[in-house]
Amino acid sequence: MIKATFFLLFDRKRFINLAKQRSDQMLREQHERDHARQAGQTIEVPHYETQTTTLRKAVGYSLLLVLVVVLLGWVAGQLLNRFVGPPSQATARLILYSGIGTLLWATLAKCGWNIQSWNGTTLPEQVNDFLFRVLYLAGSFLLVLSGTWSGSYWS
Repeated sequence: MIKATFFLLFDRKRFINLAKQRSDQMLREQHERDHARQAGQTIEVPHYETQTTTLRKAVGYSLLLVLVVVLLGWVAGQLLNRFVGPPSQATARLILYSGIGTLLWATLAKCGWNIQSWNGTTLPEQVNDFLFRVLYLAGSFLLVLSGTWSGSYWS
């Protein structure tokens, strides 16, 4: 996903080629499933059980990410307080506003239906989700850091 994100940002043609390759692969797999159905073979299509498992994993994984980001921001703030001392008011505001700005950027940059495919698994959709999560986690980290480093009440 990192390579695809890099291509999206810096090498448009390679990103498009990579997206086409991934799409062609998905179409081939769909064609194979359709061919197997026509030949009378039974194909199990994941549905409610798989969706439920996926959703449960996503909720647990996202909670883990939130806890890790909050912990990392808190630890970074504590270390900065201990070894650097409290930040200047300008530095504290810069970190706070950077966190807010990053969260806004993630939210406003998120594409929705305009790039949505039928099943949501194309490379542009996956990179869109990846960038959204990375920016959101970075913004959250900066907000926790600003609260922890600038305030002695967090000690």
